Amino acid sequence: FNFWRVLLWNFFHFGRLYNRFRFGQLFQLDFKRRKKFKKKLLQLSQSNNNNEYNDSKLSAKFDEFLKCGGVVIENYFSEDKIQKFVDKYKSEIENMKNSEPAEYVIYKGTPLTISDELIDLWLDRKLMEIISAYFGREALAREYPTLFYATVNDKVRSKLVHDKKLNVEKAMGPVQWHVDHSVLLNLHILLEDVTSEDSCMEYIPGSHKFPNMTFWYSDEVVEKFAKKPVKCIGKKGTIYFHQGNTIHRFKTESKSNRLNLVFGFTAGSNIQISCDLISKCLSSGFDLDKLDVYQRRILRGIFPISLFKGYEIHKETLSPTRFKGI
Repeated sequence: FNFWRVLLWNFFHFGRLYNRFRFGQLFQLDFKRRKKFKKKLLQLSQSNNNNEYNDSKLSAKFDEFLKCGGVVIENYFSEDKIQKFVDKYKSEIENMKNSEPAEYVIYKGTPLTISDELIDLWLDRKLMEIISAYFGREALAREYPTLFYATVNDKVRSKLVHDKKLNVEKAMGPVQWHVDHSVLLNLHILLEDVTSEDSCMEYIPGSHKFPNMTFWYSDEVVEKFAKKPVKCIGKKGTIYFHQGNTIHRFKTESKSNRLNLVFGFTAGSNIQISCDLISKCLSSGFDLDKLDVYQRRILRGIFPISLFKGYEIHKETLSPTRFKGI
């Protein structure tokens, strides 16, 4: 975290800061974001929104998110709602849990077919307003809904990775301290209880305010940082957010596991559109047109909306046809 090292790195690798600037993620005023979010909450409280999580508590959590770059919201979803989701995807969960043991960690993810039970969690209106208010613009889904399951046989730390030259990226998941894409925001939902003794995500509060490098950070460097990591733990139904510039990791603890849903959102950059995953997600027969306008717009990057005159391609850019009557 040496100031001159970070400054020089950003001088020669300025694309990360420039991308945050392009999509309005630098120089935002927190009081404006708070004001916008509280206004949206008030509007939702006057409508028939089906999530009854306390608005004043949620406002406080939003303030914490602005300050820390990450936040844990305990018991946001009811156990009944989580259980309905788990029952719906019982076979996918069982398949993920039935895997051969590894020396250290098995970190598996699978994209999900879309269902009403998934939409209830993925596009919860209050959560979407948190993301949009944080971005200062309309949130967009960046990637497809994914179920993750991690089985930890033996814990992994940065010194072990260095000494044994372990390939953690392909096999073990995000066990090293790192940052994500520059304008990304991730939402995680715990589907099983996670305690302080279990493997869990950790983030460094306040680290999102620095012009962070895209290299891994060692445990030793993080231990010297002024602020201590926050554990993302809680009962099933607990959720947590972190934005792409917040330093975080999946902290592994021996003989433990974690089952969670991960949803990625963006301020507009790095949308991971995939024909294979569109086919997979819609193989359930789910009709995207039954979503409301707000929900459908959030998904328009990964599930493009059909336009009357379609799209046109210029080099590698796909955009709506500009001239309609030709």
